Amino acid sequence: MVIIKYFLIFMTLAEKLKTARKSFGDTQAVAGKKSGVAQRDISYLEAGKKKYLPTEYILYLQKNGIDLNSLFDDSKELKNNENKNEDQVHHLEKRVEELEELVRLYKDAIELRDRRMNAMEKKFVGEIVGEI
Repeated sequence: MVIIKYFLIFMTLAEKLKTARKSFGDTQAVAGKKSGVAQRDISYLEAGKKKYLPTEYILYLQKNGIDLNSLFDDSKELKNNENKNEDQVHHLEKRVEELEELVRLYKDAIELRDRRMNAMEKKFVGEIVGEI
């Protein structure tokens, strides 16, 4: 595993692009359809013959969870952000639960206030009627 990890760190951009696409289980043709980039251009990218990376292909990589910094930094291993995304989803789900609990507590407090107000109004009306 260490050798593979070391190799992945020092891969060229073209090799990283090919590895990323294959990790999604996509052929060049499928990647082309998903990204809107011609299959021929993807082939050139992965062969190192194309010198610029189309924005559409960058978005395709990003949507599939690739850490874009790891593509361009030779000192970084090719990283997939899937775990990071899962952590963010888990954090947001917990936050939603907390907010739902706050809403429930707020509604309970309003209901309690309304009951007290009704009781006070009845008492006040009873006192006024009693005086008449």
